[in-house]
Amino acid sequence: MKYLKDKFLIVAFNITNSKYLKKIKRVWKKELIKDTVAGRDQKETEKITSDKLGGKLVLLKLSKGNKCSELSYISIKTPMGICLSKDAGSLFTGSDHWIYEIREGRVIRELNNDLFNCIHGISLTPKNTLLVASTGVDAILEIDPDRPRKNLWHWFAPENGFPISKNGEIRIIDYDEKLQGIEFSTPLHTTHLNSVLQINEDKILVTFFHQGNLVEIDKRTNKTTILLSGLKNPHGIKSSNNEHLISDTKGNRAFILDKDFKIQRQISSDFDWVQDTIFTQERDVIVADSNNGRLILWKRENNQLKKIYQYNQDELRIGSIMEVTQGIAIKIFGINNLLKTE
Repeated sequence: MKYLKDKFLIVAFNITNSKYLKKIKRVWKKELIKDTVAGRDQKETEKITSDKLGGKLVLLKLSKGNKCSELSYISIKTPMGICLSKDAGSLFTGSDHWIYEIREGRVIRELNNDLFNCIHGISLTPKNTLLVASTGVDAILEIDPDRPRKNLWHWFAPENGFPISKNGEIRIIDYDEKLQGIEFSTPLHTTHLNSVLQINEDKILVTFFHQGNLVEIDKRTNKTTILLSGLKNPHGIKSSNNEHLISDTKGNRAFILDKDFKIQRQISSDFDWVQDTIFTQERDVIVADSNNGRLILWKRENNQLKKIYQYNQDELRIGSIMEVTQGIAIKIFGINNLLKTE
């Protein structure tokens, strides 16, 4: 038996209810016309909660010729950040105010913490702990997945130089209180930090949506250093082989940065809201072109862009993407019919 070297992508659709997606898009459209992005206000947030938005994780196969097909899916409420477990046999996903661990096509564990709130990003550290972007309370948490209620380290934006919310008010949060499950609208956030990534023992990278910055935080001192500014509502910082990748979301482009965070290449086209971008194993880039409902592959060797997957942008909203091996795909989705012969 000879196995094809297909690629497998996990796509997190954080909204799958078309009725409520259309309502939210109307709010976003008004903001874009004004060239401001603050997010839904508190009344709108409480009216359309995550329970109404749906969500699913979809497994795609990208075959030779760059044809993408859907193999399987797992229903999960509003999945946003995704990362693999230590053994790469299961997947963690942020789901509103919780983190779920998924293996063999089902949720095997729910992780809880008093400060989990509107989780947008998670990543695995070199110590096999989880970094969590608890976006709703402008917090970064480090936890052990086996003991998630204890914070091994934390960083709170209002207490470290970012006290002013998007609506111009001082944000005061009692982080000793139970904040899990409370709805805080995006304009109440001071940074709306949404992705976190540890790059060495002491430094982590974070994207600040409201400020339009990529920042570095020193875990020893909590000091924040701006690495890249002038972005428009960025998401999804990634690193691989001394390169970094960031989604300049409202800027409708992505940047490849060198090891010193200098822009080396811009990937742009007729994108509309670049929600996420990832490096492939071949060092190419896949762009989640959210409002156009598609995934775009950028080939490094010839600087070409090619559509590899199209979905209905009026029915689905993309959150995150990840490339995995065939073996990992089988473990996470619990299906054994992914192998094909030629």
